[in-house]
Amino acid sequence: MKPCLRGCGECEDGCCVPKPNGAWTQEQAIAVARAVEAVCPPFGCHVALTGGTLYKDGERKDLDLLFYRIRQVERIDRDGLFNALAEIGLVKLRGFDWCYKCEYDGKPVDVFFPEHDATLPKGGSDHS
Repeated sequence: MKPCLRGCGECEDGCCVPKPNGAWTQEQAIAVARAVEAVCPPFGCHVALTGGTLYKDGERKDLDLLFYRIRQVERIDRDGLFNALAEIGLVKLRGFDWCYKCEYDGKPVDVFFPEHDATLPKGGSDHS
């Protein structure tokens, strides 16, 4: 069962979870970022909300999350992080090095690791 993202404590059917159809609202984006932050520090990182859901008014087509390394940690455990994120409903679909396409309740999420030393595959595309 996915956690209540608003903290209302009354969710039994995911009433506070973003719905699969429709765009992301800023309220939904913040709720997901808070849920992600609750699980990511043990894997050596924190999360930051970025992109249109933060900077622009109105609904947006996707949610952008940036993961940055905790200074005292040598590297982010991305495998462990993605496993933990899957447990709260944020599922990795594809990606390479610093950019991954994910999904939360059927809605697109772009995940970025800006500190990663990326080497693009032949052809320059990093979205396998």
